[in-house]
Amino acid sequence: MLTRCVLFMFITIFSLPACETNFKPTTEYSNTTMLQGEVSRFLETFRTALEARDFATLETLLAEDFSYREPGSPVLSKSGLLARERRGASGGPVSEIEYDVLSASEANGVITSDVELQFETRLPKAGETILFNGVISQSLTAVRTPDGLLFRSVDVKSQRLFRNGEPVGAEAIEEMHAGDSGGN
Repeated sequence: MLTRCVLFMFITIFSLPACETNFKPTTEYSNTTMLQGEVSRFLETFRTALEARDFATLETLLAEDFSYREPGSPVLSKSGLLARERRGASGGPVSEIEYDVLSASEANGVITSDVELQFETRLPKAGETILFNGVISQSLTAVRTPDGLLFRSVDVKSQRLFRNGEPVGAEAIEEMHAGDSGGN
């Protein structure tokens, strides 16, 4: 009986270091999960302001050196993106947007995230309603400030866009943001 007890203690003592090394990723996962949640809440604030066309709030969420890059389009600055969104809103679209934060990491107060955006936009045009929808993969950076997060950049990595169920290219983004001048 004593032999079994000693053997059990011996196995237990020598297996403890193995248990400790298996535990470390949980802390990293927890920090990553918390950061993804923070980015998700920030994106929700942005989405709410965008859908409500609250341009004053949108402006406060973008850093002064903000940039927006889309394949095949010129880079937009903070003022350029806000002007495009204002122009697009003048056409009367109704949009629903959902974000899924796929990853997030932080170094020196800069958060980098991979995000998938799904959207559906109904745009009244020439007596009909055009339905745009799609999935856009983006890489976002945000910076920490004393007042919270600010977007520094959005880089569109890929996009699958549809107009009335038919696949389309980046011209759909331009059409959605043409506003009143787009043929209403």
